[in-house]
Amino acid sequence: MAAGVLAALAGAGQAGAAEPKHGGTLNWIVTPEPSSILPLTTTAGGNTELGPKIVEGLLTYDFNLNPKPLLATSWSISKDGLQYRFNLRHGVKWHDGKDFTSADVAFSILTLKVVHPRGRATFANVTEVQTPDPFTAVIVLSKPSPTLLTALAGAESPIVPKHLYDKTDILNSKYNSAPVGTGPFIFKEFVKGSHIVLERNPNYWDKPKPYLDKVVVRFIPDALA
Repeated sequence: MAAGVLAALAGAGQAGAAEPKHGGTLNWIVTPEPSSILPLTTTAGGNTELGPKIVEGLLTYDFNLNPKPLLATSWSISKDGLQYRFNLRHGVKWHDGKDFTSADVAFSILTLKVVHPRGRATFANVTEVQTPDPFTAVIVLSKPSPTLLTALAGAESPIVPKHLYDKTDILNSKYNSAPVGTGPFIFKEFVKGSHIVLERNPNYWDKPKPYLDKVVVRFIPDALA
């Protein structure tokens, strides 16, 4: 994905650049067409690019792969390396208006451990996720996992809404292709063989982002065409 697309989607401006303005539509070409949008059960194709515009992870990463706050505002690791404590962002809403809480984090991590191709390894040592309050999640391990903090981005470990996935067939959930997230863009439409439409989330926690009003994703079957 081109750097310009990344910058536009993030709504990021560089130092000294003009103040960003709201509005406009980004037309984005993706190949091949993804089988789903949410990177919950697969790592294939464009869903690792598209999904994080709708759903988010606990962390994001800078260009040097250093962890940065996202849905988690801060974190700490116990001296024995067996507990990772995450303080969660307040005031975050799912796109359907429900509150984001630690219950969503616990559900997502334990689900990723079972259904995600790399999650089975990433979270292999996870024994439980404690939720002492709505804004605290503690990942408990059976033995240290030094790489855990490197795998908590939305593209790798998306946090999904428990109230929509719990006690359902997760592998075949309709929300894998029509995600409900906490991210800057809201899913609107997925027309197989044609396009995906995302619209600006007016209630996004990181205001004034995003700056774009809409993202239209179109597919081409052959990248050389």
